[in-house]
Amino acid sequence: MENPFIMKTHYACQSRFILSLALLLFFIPLTGKSQNQDIKPTIEPAIFSANTDITVTYDVTGNTLANLANAWIWVWIPNKNIDASYNVNPASGNTPLTDNAKFTKTVADGKTTFSITFKPADFFAGDISQETQLGMLLKGNDWANGQTTDFIATLSQENQFSALLVLPEFDPVFVNTGEKIVIDAIASEIANYSLLINDVIVDQKNEIAAYNYEHTATETEGIVSCALTVTGIDAQEDTTITFNYIIRTATVEMARPAGVISGINYHESDDTKVTLCLLAPMKSSVFVLGEFNDFTLSPDYQMYKDNEYFWLEIDGLTPGQEYAFQYLVDESVYVADPYADKILDPDDKWIPASIYPDLKTYPQQALRNKWYFNRLSILQTGQTPFSWENDNYSRPEKDDLIIYELLIRDFFDENNRNYERLIDTLSYFKTLGINAIELMPVQEFNGNNSWGYNPTFMFAPDKAYGTKDKLKAFVDAAHAQGIAVILDVVFNHQDLPSPYAAMYFDFTDGVFKPTADNPWFNVEATHPFSVFFDMNHESEYTKYFMDTTLHYWVNEYKIDGFRFDLSKGFTQTVSGSNVSQWGQKDQSRIDILTRMADKVWTYAPETWLMLEHFANNDEETILADYGMMLWGNMHGAYKETILGFHENNKSNLEWGYAPQRGWQEMNLITYMESHDEERQMVDALLYGNASGSYNIKQTATALDRVKAASAFLYLVPGPKMFWQFGELGYDVSINENGRTGEKPVLWDYYDNTDRKKLYDLKAALINFRLQHPIFSDGQFIWEPQSDVKRITMGDDNMKMLVIGNFGVNSKTIAGNFPEPGTWYDFFTGNSFEVSDTGMEMLFDPGEFHIYTTQKIEGIKPNLVPWGSNFVITSLSDDLNQKLKVYPNPVHSTIQISGVPEGAYLMRVSDMSGRSMIERSVIFNRAFETNIDGLPGGLYQLSLTSERKTFSFKIVKN
Repeated sequence: MENPFIMKTHYACQSRFILSLALLLFFIPLTGKSQNQDIKPTIEPAIFSANTDITVTYDVTGNTLANLANAWIWVWIPNKNIDASYNVNPASGNTPLTDNAKFTKTVADGKTTFSITFKPADFFAGDISQETQLGMLLKGNDWANGQTTDFIATLSQENQFSALLVLPEFDPVFVNTGEKIVIDAIASEIANYSLLINDVIVDQKNEIAAYNYEHTATETEGIVSCALTVTGIDAQEDTTITFNYIIRTATVEMARPAGVISGINYHESDDTKVTLCLLAPMKSSVFVLGEFNDFTLSPDYQMYKDNEYFWLEIDGLTPGQEYAFQYLVDESVYVADPYADKILDPDDKWIPASIYPDLKTYPQQALRNKWYFNRLSILQTGQTPFSWENDNYSRPEKDDLIIYELLIRDFFDENNRNYERLIDTLSYFKTLGINAIELMPVQEFNGNNSWGYNPTFMFAPDKAYGTKDKLKAFVDAAHAQGIAVILDVVFNHQDLPSPYAAMYFDFTDGVFKPTADNPWFNVEATHPFSVFFDMNHESEYTKYFMDTTLHYWVNEYKIDGFRFDLSKGFTQTVSGSNVSQWGQKDQSRIDILTRMADKVWTYAPETWLMLEHFANNDEETILADYGMMLWGNMHGAYKETILGFHENNKSNLEWGYAPQRGWQEMNLITYMESHDEERQMVDALLYGNASGSYNIKQTATALDRVKAASAFLYLVPGPKMFWQFGELGYDVSINENGRTGEKPVLWDYYDNTDRKKLYDLKAALINFRLQHPIFSDGQFIWEPQSDVKRITMGDDNMKMLVIGNFGVNSKTIAGNFPEPGTWYDFFTGNSFEVSDTGMEMLFDPGEFHIYTTQKIEGIKPNLVPWGSNFVITSLSDDLNQKLKVYPNPVHSTIQISGVPEGAYLMRVSDMSGRSMIERSVIFNRAFETNIDGLPGGLYQLSLTSERKTFSFKIVKN
């Protein structure tokens, strides 16, 4: 194979909505790999109209679909937005409707069939009498239970004479000289038949119900036209059915012109021609079909063969004009070019013009009955190169990365989910402190509505989010703001119609998986949690494909880094369904990943390579210290921290700090939620702990808990990531509308005062962290266990102390300040003197504080509910020398003096935090209160004004 790093100028470069969603069950093992089974139904009568009662039967003998207890038919009008009345998924969701579409299952004589009788018109609310095609498939209760592939039947016009060609099944059909071609046809009434081959009558039969003829191909080369004229006896109407056959000829072997490599090779000096090149090992013939030849199979467009490559020069092109094309490989499989940077499919018609203006219409003459053969490549000579404006962009330091994981589909409404709107939103990210945006997969995927983890073409941005130049414009604009762009890429598995899967694929009923000779894909996945089709990462072909893909995105789109989905699956070591075995150290997997990294770093040494790995730590340590970055999923520990449960050390956050794992490099990307986990706010509102009036299930309290947890995420050294809208306390479950289904876009949360405070607090933490060197140069010590968590950091210029009470009761906490002197409250800027570094402080449940020896400017007020509270429970501090509380212990009346004048809320609480006495008081110089009604014991007495809280321990005799 050619050097993947000599990149030529060829880089210059709804349908059924629910079905698309069903194919996106990422990380959920699918049943039997039989999601699209190539089983054709029999239909009686074969010729029918919209108002004909037809019986549709699927023979599923020996197929995994035979295990279904029940099945339903799903019907549609191809290429039109006409919804069938009974198309409901799951079928059990509305049985009064779906019972109309329910098959009858029969098991007899060793055969298993599903049959249903219906009138097509009854399945549609609108009039379909003028339609010419009817699509259908068999499915289980839900898409995950399995379904057959699309079948397109012909609809005849009612009361009109019709004829149907039964054989040959394909047009054109390939034959050898001397080979017989079986021609079968039927008509809607007794008819006369006349067959012409190359305009010469070769057979006539009269007054028959069905036609059958065997024709011998005598030609030695070329394409031969056939026409069968059928005339009805009663109606005296006729129709002509045309088809062709091609005489097989051996592929001509000829060396490629110098410099021609896989893909679309543009000619720098001539915009009227291109050279197409397809890598297809073990294949015998490839034809090119496109708009330049009206998608007609012709010997003139049979490609030359050069070892494992097929190539052909196409000339006579109009510069600047887009041409759709595809390849026919070994007479049976239609694929688009795997290296094309734009792909057309029939679903494109559902993409709004506001997202992709002037999108080329899918050529109707290219439509085929099998959905997986309906992908077309686009070539276009004379393109204007994108003009980059920020070539001098300097990416952030790796250790300082604050990554925003973003799914464009769920970030904007359906008419604005594009790169242009993302450019308009960059100020939102900049203010938040984001310095890297990680786009969930944007490479061509099936359907227009997806998480993107069902990729099909790795060089083409999916048109559902806009044009390739708008994607480049987004990258350029992000770089102008100092924001890096990371691309989520899916090399562990691919979906049909990925060309490298489809060219070596067994479409047989009940099989539907790659063949054993596939150079890129395994027949079966070697590991658990595989979806779609598993790539063989030890194959030189896969390595080459990955290397060229990554090189392309770095050089063509200036991508700063890649997040590799399910990288633990980059292995040929067989672990089957054993998850524990899969996670064990795998040297072959390490070798695969380090080889890939070395290749990227030869031409782009600063590129970040991020792994969603989750293997055992001995393997992850090797990869991290090699220079790769790894996702650090701390969802569970942060969840328990936020919920207020700390049993069995479940809220221990220590694994979110790379050195705690024994890593030499700070290559752990820690996060508290991602697209794969439930939202922290959802869990807090459903399962939060409570004590007395303090209840984490209340929205305001849950938001405050997330604020506190955020301090113990962003103020820990190392790169961080958060999932979109987490900064606004997004509280819609991952299971809303199905796990991978669309979620509500709640931009109005930004205008909610409490939620905006969470955004502002995260921004304050992130910007504080990015602007002060102690997070990269200072000494870091923390106590991430139990309900009281603490961070101590410092260098020669500044010290920082973070303390949080993650319990659900008030708690007296020893400060343990790193040093005495003047300290500042991060959120208020108020200063205080510390003489006793171990002085005790009273923290309410959920309360946290950040103290620094330098005043931090620019923090918005009232981000936390305790504001400027500085609660002192000992009287040793100089600030409180004038305060007197006596007698203590006390029997009934206690006196307080030395408190600054003003209005206060006085509260006496037991040591669990439960309030026993509350009253408003006005202080002049002294104050006394009666506590005679309290039982004996230890209490906390607090006095709270608008600016301060004073707190004392008292003993009641």
